[in-house]
Amino acid sequence: MFFNIIASLVVTVVAFVPLWIYLGARWLFSPEGFWQEFFLFGVGVWMLVAAQICFLIVGLFLLVVIWVINYWT
Repeated sequence: MFFNIIASLVVTVVAFVPLWIYLGARWLFSPEGFWQEFFLFGVGVWMLVAAQICFLIVGLFLLVVIWVINYWT
């Protein structure tokens, strides 16, 4: 049971890494104009959110496998 909780926490942290990258880039670049905001928002929405969705899907699949294997053993 303890391993299931640790695995869930690790998957959650890894799945939200793109969000932290986006927030860090936003803080680092501090966009001030329309085009800077537009570019940073575009990169954040299309690239990082797509990666985050992929991480969430793969992570949920791994968690289901881990929880089911540990349930039956």
